[in-house]
Amino acid sequence: MKTNITFLATHSLVAVVATAAAMAGSSLSSGSQWVVVLIAAMTAAGVASLLLTHKVGHGIRQLKTMLVERQQTIVSSGIRELDELGSTVLQTSQRYDEIEVASRQNARELQSMLSRLSRREGYDSADMSEFKNVLGGVGRSLSELMAQVEKDVVEIGRCNADVHSGKQSEATYRTTALLQNLTNGIERISDRCAQLQQQIGSAEKAVAKAIEKTNVLTEGVHRIRSCSETSKKKLRSLGDPTRQIGNIVGTITDIAARTEMLALNASIESIRAGEHGRGFAVVADEVRKLAEQTAHSAREIGVLAESLEMQTTDSLSVLSREQNEVESDIAVVEAIRDTLNELSQVTAAGMFVVSDLSQQGDQQQNLVQGLAGGIDSIASAHQADRKRADHASWAIKSLAKTAIDLDSNIHRLRGCTNPNLDLNPGERRQLLELANQTRADATPDAASRHENVRVAEEVK
Repeated sequence: MKTNITFLATHSLVAVVATAAAMAGSSLSSGSQWVVVLIAAMTAAGVASLLLTHKVGHGIRQLKTMLVERQQTIVSSGIRELDELGSTVLQTSQRYDEIEVASRQNARELQSMLSRLSRREGYDSADMSEFKNVLGGVGRSLSELMAQVEKDVVEIGRCNADVHSGKQSEATYRTTALLQNLTNGIERISDRCAQLQQQIGSAEKAVAKAIEKTNVLTEGVHRIRSCSETSKKKLRSLGDPTRQIGNIVGTITDIAARTEMLALNASIESIRAGEHGRGFAVVADEVRKLAEQTAHSAREIGVLAESLEMQTTDSLSVLSREQNEVESDIAVVEAIRDTLNELSQVTAAGMFVVSDLSQQGDQQQNLVQGLAGGIDSIASAHQADRKRADHASWAIKSLAKTAIDLDSNIHRLRGCTNPNLDLNPGERRQLLELANQTRADATPDAASRHENVRVAEEVK
């Protein structure tokens, strides 16, 4: 019963773990989680198979050692059914050894008395008493033999009934079914590994393309940064002429102010000169107008220069902000490229893990198939045990029949023992015929005992 429970529990656990792994693999989207669950399932299946193989193999080796070396003590194998079988076989062997020793002793005594009976023409009452005692001992031995044979017949019948009850066959069938389910689960896991391997291959190609595009984007961003640096330098170089223009405009404005002052002084002097200074006053007025126009133009140029300088400053600020953003984009692109490189490495490692996992799945499948072959061997051994049990039952029944015949002949011999044997030749011939018949029956009985011992050894 313990063996059946061990088979059922172990393989049920393996089947449940394999089914859970298949369901988890189909539901999980993350490749790493799927790989972890799959490795856990394979590890559980391998551990369960190794534990079961070690347990059963250890028990069978212990039982084989006990039977081959004919040990007188029972060696515990860890499996209750095997220990009970070894105990039963050992007790039966000891009982048959004792019966064989007693039967040989009685046969020697009976043979001695029959030899003496055939050599002598007559015998006295003392010999007759000894002969009766010998026959009584043989009868008692046969009675004990019959009782032991009846017990052995009942025990073997019970064992044979247990063997024929089909419990072990049912357990073997269930174990085979569980192994088949486990094999199917491993095949589904292998198919899932193949699909996952294809998906990882596609992801690896996509990551490689993304890395190429990221490299192109990085080069473009670096070019933009170079152009920004160039534009910034040019704008900074434009600021110097703008400041020079401002200085020149200041100089022109100063000259225009002085010219206007001189024109005003000339007008005053022309008024003092009267009629003679009228022409000089006209020239002074024109010079004053030119000075005003020059000052106005200078102010406009100054405003334009200031506006240009402000625009240049704003452009430099904008370029600085854009350059900072470009630097940030470059950092982001570099981080993306590093992430893609790490993802490529993880993908390659995942491909290796999936390949190794697929190989382990094949090995586990081979192990399960080997275990199924072991179960078939156990079933074959079970069939052989049934045949041996039938043979042993038949041998015990034959032994019982032989013992009954021998007991009948002994009773006939005991009935023929009387003091007037020498005066009755007819009874004398009857006794000699019975003696010869008993001697003839003794040899097949010994052969039957040897045959029974051989059958018992085969059952072991």
